[in-house]
Amino acid sequence: MNQLRWGYPVEPIWTYSPVSTGPLAAGTVLLSQPVSSGYNAYIWGYFLSQNDPNGNVFLVQWVNGTTVYQQMIVMNGPGTINFMSVKAINDGIPASPNTTMAVQILNAASTNALYMAGILYGQVP
Repeated sequence: MNQLRWGYPVEPIWTYSPVSTGPLAAGTVLLSQPVSSGYNAYIWGYFLSQNDPNGNVFLVQWVNGTTVYQQMIVMNGPGTINFMSVKAINDGIPASPNTTMAVQILNAASTNALYMAGILYGQVP
């Protein structure tokens, strides 16, 4: 039986993108995770890593109904962010069934820069 330590009867899991090497076009989706039919999805965390000396802006995105929501994360230079919360970042506005959660870069990526993304998510009926 799942505990309600995450606020919902679910045990979230991490999913990661493969490493992507620049150059990458602005708006490139690094990670795409579909939401199953009959389920809403919640995001409890994200992992972002890049070695681009120029930094980049990441968007963690999900769709509720027909509205796209996003959380913007700015990285001013090379580094890694591993964020987790006991409350979902999209609590109250979950990703709807048959939609997709995604992580994308907002700006173009430099040549030979490495990028990787992940999300901690769970699906709730």
